[in-house]
Amino acid sequence: MMVALFSSTSPPRLFQYALACILFGALSYRNIWTGAPGGSEPEHRQLAFLDEATVGPNYRGLVHPSLIDSDINKRMPTLESKDDDSCDDILLYMPHEFANSGHASQLNNYLHAAMMATLMNKAMVVLEFPWRNSHGPIGGMSQFGTPKDYDKNPKSFPNGLLRLINPPDWLTRKCPLPCQASYNYGDDESQYYQAWEKHIVTTAQLGAALATHSIIKDFSSVEDNNIQCQNDNGRQVKVLPVGPRDIRGYSKAQFQEFGWPNPNMNNALPPSPRKDWALRLGAKPHEAEIFSALKENRDIWDYISALMGRSSIVQFQPWIERDLEAYINTASLPLDVSYDGIHIRRGDKLRFEAKSGVKKYWDSVQETDPDAVRTNFIPLRHYLSQYDDLKCSDEPRLVFIASDSPAQVKQEIDELPKDQDGNSITNDECHKFQFIFTPAANDADMTSGGFHLHRDRTGPAHKYTKNIASVADLMIMAKSDMFIGEYNSNWGRFLRVFRLRLNDDGTLDRTKDVKVAWGNTDPGIIGL
Repeated sequence: MMVALFSSTSPPRLFQYALACILFGALSYRNIWTGAPGGSEPEHRQLAFLDEATVGPNYRGLVHPSLIDSDINKRMPTLESKDDDSCDDILLYMPHEFANSGHASQLNNYLHAAMMATLMNKAMVVLEFPWRNSHGPIGGMSQFGTPKDYDKNPKSFPNGLLRLINPPDWLTRKCPLPCQASYNYGDDESQYYQAWEKHIVTTAQLGAALATHSIIKDFSSVEDNNIQCQNDNGRQVKVLPVGPRDIRGYSKAQFQEFGWPNPNMNNALPPSPRKDWALRLGAKPHEAEIFSALKENRDIWDYISALMGRSSIVQFQPWIERDLEAYINTASLPLDVSYDGIHIRRGDKLRFEAKSGVKKYWDSVQETDPDAVRTNFIPLRHYLSQYDDLKCSDEPRLVFIASDSPAQVKQEIDELPKDQDGNSITNDECHKFQFIFTPAANDADMTSGGFHLHRDRTGPAHKYTKNIASVADLMIMAKSDMFIGEYNSNWGRFLRVFRLRLNDDGTLDRTKDVKVAWGNTDPGIIGL
């Protein structure tokens, strides 16, 4: 079943670039980090927010510009003429069902859809909810709010998730929305959307299925769920419409027999289709060969992460880029020096997903310290224990903290011991810290409601301001020299994708991997 799902056909025009790609890789990619022998702390260039190479925009994506594969679009197939077959097979991603979730949740689902689209050898096109023809729950036509220049020309700003990001050409293949004429797109966007929506799993359908204990949808055959229609260029096209729940359903169905949720990918994907998948994600020929020979699950998923991270898979829209730069430059974070990042997720997670992890932590603490006073969260000092295996230093480490409970974290910082210069120090005085937050952390109105966008009902302009603050936190964390977090949060799993690298020789570099503070140490499948 598995092999039949994937086409073994590599993208057109790909191998004519093979020699050029290899030469380009030798010239333009540098081995930035090298691990020290014996498992000691790696010797590496210390990362600052701004790219020292200054070869591109610093606020457009989550990876330093010098690490972006700038030639990927030249190697990948895109629609060039009406007779081109690049858009004959499309994954139509409809993300609206998760519009009320936090940034990292929505972006993780987008990554997962992109991963599955490339695995299936489909172009991925995003279809957003037609806000202008409905009375949706979120104003401004997007869950991410309205930038300052929105009112001048609202129609120039896309809806929904596309208000935030601009999917790259290599992923969309420059394909327009499919079958617009036959689905009456020009007459009524709502009618067009509803025609595709009936094929995806919605919240209402899910609720009804759970209530009746029925099977909501058969995801076992992608081919049976493809919709055949005529594209506007006259060509027949296969369209697989999916929402966030659908794409997870297809993943589970296709990998089920190999041990879901941790499938044995070496068995699931033989070398040949695996090599083709890597090429569709922008791998150079020598990288695809290396990837096809990997045996361990974690190596396979991490290699895919490294390919996706450098591919501009998440590139922000121009207005987001503009406002991120303005916002980040108002923070007290020096942009040209090395810094670390710590993400501390509390809020609603403490009532649900994190509850068992917090209990296990305090049970462990009280085994050696019975008098320890429990809290309903894991304290900052435990995150700082991740520095215990690093060399002591007389110089304070600059640490940026992102949290949905900044006031609580600041109180914990106040309670840490201090040196004569006011730096926070560990109990053994091995490490010193200077902590930094973004301006939003000082504004209770900005941090209320956690990371779930639907909880902010103050209007689209204010929602946009919170959106910029949250994305700024993501960007600063992604580019930090060292990142401490956990995989209980979508943030930890999402950011990890952008912290893995490939060396010039195609080998995987985990030097900038996440230091997991607590909980599960396996990030799992990308985007889940």
